[in-house]
Amino acid sequence: MAINALSDALLAKSRGESVFESEPVEVALYAGKLAADVIAKKERALSELRDVNLSGRVLDGAVDENKWELPTMLEKQVVSGRILGVVMRLEELEKNLVKKVKDAKWPMKYGAMDSFGVLKCEVETCDLSEENERESGGDVNDRVKIDPLFRMSRAECLLAIFMNEIERPQIEQSSDIVLPDEGKIDFIDADRLEVLVSD
Repeated sequence: MAINALSDALLAKSRGESVFESEPVEVALYAGKLAADVIAKKERALSELRDVNLSGRVLDGAVDENKWELPTMLEKQVVSGRILGVVMRLEELEKNLVKKVKDAKWPMKYGAMDSFGVLKCEVETCDLSEENERESGGDVNDRVKIDPLFRMSRAECLLAIFMNEIERPQIEQSSDIVLPDEGKIDFIDADRLEVLVSD
């Protein structure tokens, strides 16, 4: 769910939607709406499946193969928090992503930057000065607008970096935080994950 919402945020940013130039509270409200929309969409889709009720539990007599359940409150909170966290730090996370891809070297060498949602021009101008950002930004925005796979790859990578560098340290500091997925980054293949969790 979070990846789809983040993909939508990247698309909105690429289209120059003014919310990304707004005060942080406006960005947070936007991220909250994204989260609410993606959760509602998932709940609608799952509630249409046979043998699932709105409380999120499989009905009595349900077929064993029907293991689908609606998201619990905790799952909704975690998804919402991740969406909010990434959207609020989008610029910082994108810079971090480009730096990690550049530092790894093999994505550039083997032409695998698309799998990270990163363009060659971003890596080549990795000093990320404002001028270079503007020059490569147009290319990135154009690609994000027309290539859903590129956009989803970028969203996955941004979420993985967020979970590893921001969420995980907070969880390790507090014994009170419990995540339904235990904070596992299992939506990215091992090669990309190695690049994304590197220091």
